[in-house]
Order: sequence, then structure tokens, then C-alpha cells
Amino acid sequence: MTISDNDPRPPYLQLADALRQSIESGERAPGSRLPSIRDLARDYGISAQTVQNALRELRTEGLVVSQQGRAFFVRDPNMEGGPALALSARVSILEATVKDLTSRLAKLEQHPQDQ
Repeated sequence: MTISDNDPRPPYLQLADALRQSIESGERAPGSRLPSIRDLARDYGISAQTVQNALRELRTEGLVVSQQGRAFFVRDPNMEGGPALALSARVSILEATVKDLTSRLAKLEQHPQDQ
């Protein structure tokens, strides 16, 4: 699947739908590792931030889980965790967002725009 400019949905939702379909069809088995953010961005011709938004969507839905600094994995529906897993996923999202914003702010402070 490719990201289409003619699709009214934002690119992150198009990617989330493509990954969701591959998970629900069984193409990506429970416990399997998803490609890296960098690889997905390259393969779909979109930014890493757009990929992160798509993965955040799937994590919120409980379809994938992440391990800080490692990777995203297809969630095993038989895995225990329920609401605790959802809270853990939300904390991971917040941590990743804060890390990204901190990095972006540091870059802006190092290279202020000419006014």
C-alpha cells in the first residue's frame, strides 16, 4: 500500500489503516516486531513523525505495544495486562512525545531563525 494524496484521510491514518489490516488479517502475527519507524517512513515516503502518529493510534487501540528504545510489536490479544497495558502504552506515548519535543526544542535553540 502507498500513501495517497487523493485520499481525504491524513497520511498517518492511511498508514494506521494499512498496518491495522495487516495485523487483523494475520499477516503480522501476535508478538511479531513491526519495521522500525525509519524503515516505515522510507517505505511509505512519509516523515518519521507521521509514522509515530500512526503507531500512537494503533497503540491507543491496543493493537501494538512498544518497548522504550526497542521496537513496536503486535500485541497478543491473549496477553494479560488489560487496562494496565493501556496505561503503560499511554505513558510510553507521553515519554516518546516529551523526548521528541525536547530534541526539537534543543535544535531550535541551537539554530535560532533569522528574524
